[in-house]
Amino acid sequence: MNLENNNEQPPASSKPASDFNDLHVIKGLEEVRRQIEAAISSSDFALAVSPHPFAKASQNLGQMPENGTKIGNSDGDFQLDYAPPMNNPNTDGEPEPKGKGEIIEFERPEFSLDKCLARFMLVEGKTEIWDDYKKKTIKSLAFTKMVGKSVANRWQAHPKRKMIDADALKKQIDDQNASDATDLLGRFVHLEGTLESWDTINRERIKNIAIKEAYPNQYEIWAKSPHRRMIRHVDLVFDPTNSTKEHQINIFTGLEVTALVDPDLADQLLPLKAAYDKSKSFIDLLRHLCGEEEAAFGWLIRWLAYPLQNKGAKMATSVLMHGNIHGAGKSLFFGAVMEKIYTIYHKTLDQRDLESQYNDWAEQVLYLLFEEISNNKTKHGMMGFIKHLITGSTLSIHQKFLASMRQANHMNCVFLSNHTQPLPIEENDRRFLVLYPKSTLPPDLLERVARDLDSKEVIQAFYTALLQVDLTGFDAHTKPPMTEAKRDIIEYTKAGYDTFVTQWIKGETDYPYVSCTSMQLYDAYQKWSKRTNEHIVSQKRFMGEAKKYGVISTPDQKHWRRPKGARGQTKVIIVGVPPENVPLQDWLGEQIDKFDKAFDGGDNVPMPL
Repeated sequence: MNLENNNEQPPASSKPASDFNDLHVIKGLEEVRRQIEAAISSSDFALAVSPHPFAKASQNLGQMPENGTKIGNSDGDFQLDYAPPMNNPNTDGEPEPKGKGEIIEFERPEFSLDKCLARFMLVEGKTEIWDDYKKKTIKSLAFTKMVGKSVANRWQAHPKRKMIDADALKKQIDDQNASDATDLLGRFVHLEGTLESWDTINRERIKNIAIKEAYPNQYEIWAKSPHRRMIRHVDLVFDPTNSTKEHQINIFTGLEVTALVDPDLADQLLPLKAAYDKSKSFIDLLRHLCGEEEAAFGWLIRWLAYPLQNKGAKMATSVLMHGNIHGAGKSLFFGAVMEKIYTIYHKTLDQRDLESQYNDWAEQVLYLLFEEISNNKTKHGMMGFIKHLITGSTLSIHQKFLASMRQANHMNCVFLSNHTQPLPIEENDRRFLVLYPKSTLPPDLLERVARDLDSKEVIQAFYTALLQVDLTGFDAHTKPPMTEAKRDIIEYTKAGYDTFVTQWIKGETDYPYVSCTSMQLYDAYQKWSKRTNEHIVSQKRFMGEAKKYGVISTPDQKHWRRPKGARGQTKVIIVGVPPENVPLQDWLGEQIDKFDKAFDGGDNVPMPL
């Protein structure tokens, strides 16, 4: 619509009117009204809208006409057909036609309208929806996204949609949690003094936070329940002797292997000879490992039998089998065969496990096998721990992320190695039976053992035989016999000063076993060490170690006089008893002179510095 130009011109400084706002400013409101009415009355505008002065405008101006409403006054006026409002149900019951470009939402079979009507309930007074299948509430938006907008809207408007009272819902949830909490009450036992519980199903300790993560809704009910079971953490015990008290929980559930019974006498074990015959391959393997050491075989078979006849017995001794013969059958017997007897209470470890800061491997163990104990850098430092494993009555169990706990030590240990010196063993050792197999396992014996390992009856027969081994005169502290292999290890691992002193006492050195000065003996030790390439220790350390063998210098200095008249006064080591009719200084002089001649053949008795 163009604005009319009157004869009146605007001031030179003003711009011509470009719209009704400018016209209003320049000419006033009356001029604006006049031009609009003139435009409406024109023939161009009448084609679409009949001319009505603003004063006579309909009161319905601006309202949306219904379908079929005419625009204009003549019969030839056109009509507009408007789409129905969105989300209003179709009143005629016919399916609504899908318009061009409209997104068609497909119904998911698992969330059809019928299934949603059966499964979901609207919580009264809230927008939340109760899922009766999963027994939990979900938000309205989450429900719409889960089932789809179309199904959600139809479900909301459906007359058969179910509702649930908020109080009734709370009671249902509480009942469900209480039911689940009842299962927790029966399963977990809290260990007082820790943040852990005993899982009676998986038979393991578990942190309470892990229970909370697994059962978030029921945990608080369980934790606050007066019926929650609880014991002191020290009352969770591993007791194969089955002598636990009423308030304690015994982790031990018994051996899985069972003994064979006499078919003629159902209440008696299969006779020893018959059990031996059925498990002969295992007995032959054990004899092969012991070689010609008959005393070792007799001791070892009883060592294996004692903790089976006396469940939970802690042997104060152990077995060390070593040697460079591969395929001798060490692991086959002490690993494969014995694992069939002890099953879950048998553990096999290596050097890394022995040196680890965590020792949860020691928990619930009756039979412990160490394979390849060979680390020369740490084996001397680990001997204290190894000795405690063998003889200690209790152990501290250190497990990652769990509290440390003390447990009774019922494990019996076997150490295997292919090295010449697997462990340092002292000369007066009472702990180890040492064996050194000298040949590989014969192929026929290997075949028999491998076959019998798959036979439940043979395993049961061997167990039955061990239950009947005669233990007369044998107990958990019976000292193992000295074997050739043990003697070799003792000599091999003995320190240089120990070897020198013992050889000197036995007369196996170049120096006579007679009285001498402490400096004489130390000089002889240094000379011997240089020749044998042994490490030399200080005189103080040497004399301290020599005391173990009764080689002790006098606390004060003694006078001595050699046959040639040389005299001296030093601390001496007295060997033997001086004769009654000879002065002590003369007898000591003769002894010192004899040692000196053997040392360098001259008159050169070393004096103290």
